[in-house]
Amino acid sequence: MRLDKWLKVARVIKRRTIANEVCDNGRITIDGRVAKAATEVKVGDQLVVQFGPRKLALTVLEVPAGAVAASRAAELYRITEAPAGGDPFADPDAIVPARPTTEAPAGGDPFADPDAIVPARPTHEKKGAGSRSGRPVRQR
Repeated sequence: MRLDKWLKVARVIKRRTIANEVCDNGRITIDGRVAKAATEVKVGDQLVVQFGPRKLALTVLEVPAGAVAASRAAELYRITEAPAGGDPFADPDAIVPARPTTEAPAGGDPFADPDAIVPARPTHEKKGAGSRSGRPVRQR
């Protein structure tokens, strides 16, 4: 099976076109060599997929003949150790700082109090007879 199709079937990458682009950009290696999208994937291959600064190392356990169920997709590969080189995302137990949160608005959070009355948007009554714009319809 082609590499780009296997990545999609195994649900490592969501769409085949994106998998194809990732391969074309040289972000995937198989057994240490840069792989193209048309490279055949075999059982036992060691894949390294680079997502920005993060590297995901996989071992291919199965190459299906076609599409598989989502519940079975994770059985097609095993995540192995990330390659050496000081990857900050290699250790799953590492503490990564979260994005800072913004402060609540000056008026407070209107959704915090379930009993708070939030005014509805004003409704506009029809201005004229027979037209959406409010202009009167010209009689002929």
